[in-house]
Amino acid sequence: RPHPDDDSEAWRRFAYDYRHKGVRLDDEPSWACHLSTRMAVGLSSMMLIEFAMAGVPVASFQVQGSDESYYGLPVKELGIAVLRSKHDLEQWFKEPSMPHVSPGLEALHEAAIERITGLILAGELVA
Repeated sequence: RPHPDDDSEAWRRFAYDYRHKGVRLDDEPSWACHLSTRMAVGLSSMMLIEFAMAGVPVASFQVQGSDESYYGLPVKELGIAVLRSKHDLEQWFKEPSMPHVSPGLEALHEAAIERITGLILAGELVA
């Protein structure tokens, strides 16, 4: 799935060139992607966090030697696999690791929608 700021035509050409390997572009709305995604690999994306929290196997491809602070993903808290090489990527595709949400993070987000909605309705938080 291309980033919203990416040139979608370039991604369409890439997917077409690799269609024989099963590569295709995803045009599904982002709010529904976790329902149809078997596994996800990205660099650093809010979508990776959402997938992990929905129980989708997730990996972040972080090239060897890159600045780890750039990625800003809660890899330990969500069990997001960090891949550093082509070999790591190939192995992960063979056996994707399931994410696991740490109890602390789970407790933090428990009933978050209800709490935020209550704050908005009470006028304590502007949407």
